[in-house]
Amino acid sequence: QTRYVSFISLGLEPRYNIKEVNDNIAFAVSMPFTVGFGQAFPHNEDITGATGYGNIQLPLLLKAYVGNSSTYNSTEEFGFSVGAGFELNKIGLIPLDEDNRIKEANTAWIMPVFSGSVHFWRGSTPLEINFKYGRGEQSTYSKTRYGQQLPDGERTTRANSIKLSFVYLFDS
Repeated sequence: QTRYVSFISLGLEPRYNIKEVNDNIAFAVSMPFTVGFGQAFPHNEDITGATGYGNIQLPLLLKAYVGNSSTYNSTEEFGFSVGAGFELNKIGLIPLDEDNRIKEANTAWIMPVFSGSVHFWRGSTPLEINFKYGRGEQSTYSKTRYGQQLPDGERTTRANSIKLSFVYLFDS
């Protein structure tokens, strides 16, 4: 019921290698926490949706790393990672409207997420280009923001999140 457009996001991705198979293969737990600045608004004028500014994404992922950046001892020029897990999302951190219906529409949710990334050297620093996709549960609603029946009956929707990020590694 809500559309959110992020203008800029900043994040930090703590990671712990739980198993290093060798210098170029590792399995890790990762938490690429992000705080963003953007705007939330109702998807359609006839429905109640969240309004406000700002967002937070807090995923917990299990990832497999191969090649560059998989371990501190990796000497590879190129690498990649894939991961999956769950993510807590909250949009409209700074609400624009104090209406109780809008507050109810603006609750945090958890959804499964999947990530894939490539790793390579940029000068003397490893760089990661990461793509993350999340897909929430399907939900149905049938009332307008004024409590009346929707003219086209029920509508089905689900949360989707797409993020492209560029990660510079610290402590490498």
